[in-house]
Amino acid sequence: MLASRNLNPSTPLKFAFGLLMMAMGFLVMVFAAQIAAGGEKAGIFWLIFTYFLHTIGELTLSPVGLSATTKLAPKRYLGQMMGIWFVAASLGNLIAGLFAGNFDEENIAQMPDLFWSVVLFGVGASILFLILSPFTKKWMGEVN
Repeated sequence: MLASRNLNPSTPLKFAFGLLMMAMGFLVMVFAAQIAAGGEKAGIFWLIFTYFLHTIGELTLSPVGLSATTKLAPKRYLGQMMGIWFVAASLGNLIAGLFAGNFDEENIAQMPDLFWSVVLFGVGASILFLILSPFTKKWMGEVN
């Protein structure tokens, strides 16, 4: 639909948008965690809104990344490149687990700061993708 109007953003911009949506989802969790850390119960809509933002972010990262991988990889290395895409995702999950593994479930007051650090990381990565977008787009050539 956007491509027919010549408004389709480039792959690096889609990545930046996806990372920003991930960060915004965790920003919602910062506020929900502040409510929980204050001793009150946070409503379910905080979690629903977080999942909504994360789903939008995931839909602009995963399929776009897989598509770009298949288009940019040399034909004889396509299988290996797809495997590296999934290894990168699993490495990200490992890092997230190590990062959150230091959380002390007895100290709920840590939650807002934990989520805030993820927000900062996500926004930083999104800004980095925006800055590198013209260079990446040039390196990609005619691949959209």
